[in-house]
Amino acid sequence: MDSSDLLSKIEAVEHSIDLLKAQLEDKQPKISISNYKSALQPIKCLFIESLKLEAHGDRVYSLSWAGGDLAKKFLASVSGDGRVIIWNSYTGNPSCEWVVKDTNPTLMTCAFEKTTSQLLATGSFIGKCYIFQIEMNRKKKIEGKNKPLMAFQAHQGYLSSLSFITPKNLVTCSGDSTVCLWDLPKTDLPVHKFEEHTEDVMTIDTCKANPYLVLTGSCDKTVKLWDLRQQNSSGNSYSHQGDVNCVKFLHDSNNTFLSGSSDGFIRLFDIRALREVGVYNVGRGVEALEVSKSGRIIICGTDRGDVMLWDIINEERSLQNLPGHSDKTTSVELSPDGIHLATSSFDNTVVLWQHAHT
Repeated sequence: MDSSDLLSKIEAVEHSIDLLKAQLEDKQPKISISNYKSALQPIKCLFIESLKLEAHGDRVYSLSWAGGDLAKKFLASVSGDGRVIIWNSYTGNPSCEWVVKDTNPTLMTCAFEKTTSQLLATGSFIGKCYIFQIEMNRKKKIEGKNKPLMAFQAHQGYLSSLSFITPKNLVTCSGDSTVCLWDLPKTDLPVHKFEEHTEDVMTIDTCKANPYLVLTGSCDKTVKLWDLRQQNSSGNSYSHQGDVNCVKFLHDSNNTFLSGSSDGFIRLFDIRALREVGVYNVGRGVEALEVSKSGRIIICGTDRGDVMLWDIINEERSLQNLPGHSDKTTSVELSPDGIHLATSSFDNTVVLWQHAHT
């Protein structure tokens, strides 16, 4: 069999697969989250700007609220100037900060270890991971050691996102198209490297109901679901028409999640339905996602600086548009109590929003 015959057979098989997928799609029940709209009361949600934090001298790429004893009061942000700032959300002033000095100090992501918040992990444009240790002194003020507790080369490309699974386990993803699981303080080699994505991996989220379940989104236009105790993904890919920039599990669910893309859509997937169950037309590139504890409110940040709120059961229009930034919104995250929303942007700022009861 020559190469042309082989290619013809491959094309025929691929065509048959597409036909089978179309037939399966036709026979599946039409499930949509909007079907529940008539059974639930309309929801009102309003956030108002409370503080603008402006100590960074360059683009702010990421932020993270603290957990544990530091919850509600403190959050961290990182930026292109290499600065790591921990903010007092009550006063809007920096409480602690570090400056990373390297060949390229740009920091692209950060995440607290949420149980105690004594560790803060950050990732850089050159693929390095820096982990800082944070302590509370007798006056209940936070202090950080002068140097990172750990610093290691995690990836060969930019480190785009990371998340703690436990105080000793960290998962990272990168522009080198890989996802790595680390067993700290061992940093010479990852426990495992996951290599199923074919382009830059932009985002990662861990499941609160089962921290070993992880979502990743990539410039290969797919979302993958992983069980870190296994060597491969679940085998199912969930697709967009553009780069997948953000993913988010719904709280206390290991079946339902959101993804946002440069194609201008947020998609709601339920793995039990084997398909998307909600589609939200944002109309501009989606850069960041958050969801309320109730699962009712979706919050997204866009490439134009908007912060938009959606009722998850209403795919037709958004609840509120917060015009808080003049450049791309890079992170959106609710405080642990759900009262405050923090957003970061390429306009060099972090903005705090307060939930206004209506």
